[in-house]
Amino acid sequence: MSIYRSIISPIFISGLKFDPEWLHQISMTSLGWLEQHPRNPVVQSLQHQLQQSYCLGDDRLSPETSSPEAATPPPCPNSLGG
Repeated sequence: MSIYRSIISPIFISGLKFDPEWLHQISMTSLGWLEQHPRNPVVQSLQHQLQQSYCLGDDRLSPETSSPEAATPPPCPNSLGG
């Protein structure tokens, strides 16, 4: 189950009755700010945590990879199943 369906939607949309369009706009604005301030220590910390959680820095996930192992993504060391 995704984080969105299990946590975000029930809390923000169902529980707090926030407008989904407003939440989308706030999310996009926040992501735009994060992209414009890559050297901010908070942004760097968040980026580091996301890279560890979602294996964003793994070269084997690069679209330029043309090896046979590219067909099957490597397991993430921090995933629940691994």
